[in-house]
Amino acid sequence: AVVGSIGYNLLVQGKEQGIPIGRAQGITIGKEQGIPIGRAQGITIGRAQGKAIGLVEGTAKTLAKLLTQRFGKLPSDVEERINAAELAELERWIDKALAAPDLNSVLQQTSN
Repeated sequence: AVVGSIGYNLLVQGKEQGIPIGRAQGITIGKEQGIPIGRAQGITIGRAQGKAIGLVEGTAKTLAKLLTQRFGKLPSDVEERINAAELAELERWIDKALAAPDLNSVLQQTSN
């Protein structure tokens, strides 16, 4: 029974010492593996967001140029609407701008 008691005490002592060491090692390994993965994911997401923003800004610039060439200097409220618009709306306005008789016809709301 004494040997069993000593063995049990050593087991408990080993567990008490091993858990913090194992936890620290696990955290270190997790950071070493997780940081590069997180960084790569962040770069990928950042690039995708940058491309999406660039596409919207480029489409807005193209629309403003097209409307200016067709209808003259744009009022500031029209420029603000263009700069605040989402891609789908900008694309609809570009489609309308090609045949619209006036600026209001391009920007008017439709019921679809």
